[in-house]
Amino acid sequence: ERYSTISNGSAQALDHVITTASLASQLAGVVRPRVNADFPAMLGGEPATPGRLSDRDPMVAYFTFPPDVSAPVLSGVSDHAVEATGPGGAVATFSTPTATDNLDAFVGVTCAPVSGSLFPLGNSVVFCSAQDPAVNASQASFAVTVRDTTRPALTLPGAITDQATSPAGKAIT
Repeated sequence: ERYSTISNGSAQALDHVITTASLASQLAGVVRPRVNADFPAMLGGEPATPGRLSDRDPMVAYFTFPPDVSAPVLSGVSDHAVEATGPGGAVATFSTPTATDNLDAFVGVTCAPVSGSLFPLGNSVVFCSAQDPAVNASQASFAVTVRDTTRPALTLPGAITDQATSPAGKAIT
């Protein structure tokens, strides 16, 4: 079982499996499917025969991996405050939080309402969630506060000078 090719009647091992020390404990087995080396070389030119497509047998290594039970971790979740742009509130833009996972390189994050939505005056809650391919999920939320801190602008008429029409004065509009 320890050969991968037969050359001039001599069985030889040319292929190897190399792992790191941390992966070695997860090795479940190694097999060499006999699909080439044990078949006659004359079958190599026979297109209807799947045997002897190569002069070597492949090597297959099996590994076991523990199940992914850790949820992604959300970061960059922080409250936001924006100035009102009208009586309906303001459009608020914010950076979508990011998610890191113990096994997956990329985990998408969705938020509702999304950045760029119109938020009413006062406090609104944005809910964000992330789910990895193993269906582990995490949630976070933050507040978007729309404030109206702009003082109203008053338009006043200029000084008015007029004659009184009675001892009580005169009504001016």
